Amino acid sequence: MKIHSFFWFPAVLASLAFATSVKAEEVSTKAADLMGVSTDNHNPSNLLAQSSDPGFTPVAPTPGSDTPLYTGGDINPDLPASNYPYGSLSVGFGSQSNVDLKEAGQKLGEVSFNGAFSFNAAVGYQFEQVRAELEVGNQFFSAKEVIPAVAGATAQLVSGNITATTILLNGYYDIPTGSKLRPYIGGGIGLGFFRGDVKNNFGALNIDGSSFAWQAKAGVQYEVVRKVNIFGELKYANASSYTLKDFPLADLGPLNSFGVAIGYRQGF
Repeated sequence: MKIHSFFWFPAVLASLAFATSVKAEEVSTKAADLMGVSTDNHNPSNLLAQSSDPGFTPVAPTPGSDTPLYTGGDINPDLPASNYPYGSLSVGFGSQSNVDLKEAGQKLGEVSFNGAFSFNAAVGYQFEQVRAELEVGNQFFSAKEVIPAVAGATAQLVSGNITATTILLNGYYDIPTGSKLRPYIGGGIGLGFFRGDVKNNFGALNIDGSSFAWQAKAGVQYEVVRKVNIFGELKYANASSYTLKDFPLADLGPLNSFGVAIGYRQGF
């Protein structure tokens, strides 16, 4: 009986060794499977195994509903800079419509003018899509003729230089285009101050005075380098009627002008 048991002992050992080998192989296989789905960024073969899985399609991130439509040039260099103070200068040319001359409320005639040269300076602040500025403008034009209100009367040639100075608070909206070239619209309100004389062979009429003034603009601008813009614009300006300083019964106006201008704006 002891001899019989002795022969069984090697068979039991062989059986245990085979079972241990099988278990080790199963553990190794499971470990390999776990490595196949690992997200370790340092193992490109693992990433390749993920991307090659059937049914897997990479999806690019999409912006949510709360993603801002405008990202300023402080973040995106392809867009204009924003949130800075600036100063600007512009020059232009305009035409002045005929201006009524009245005395005690009765129209005496109209004064016509030659084209006007304009010069404007402003300081302001550039936000992302809007601007606010204080502008001082000057128009220089000359009197051309006086057209009497009497039917059939002949127009009289006159002369004289007139200066119109306006101080306006302006606001602008810069229309976003996704580039550094942007159109804009704007306007302003303030005061106008007028100095000069209208002269003929019989004397001179002083037209000094002041009145409420406003303007509307539309233009296009381009940021050449960061915070430096060049622009061109069309504008309409209006000044209400006012009483002549030296003739309390005489009124001049309203004054309407249309003009074009080009300018330079420097940010700080």
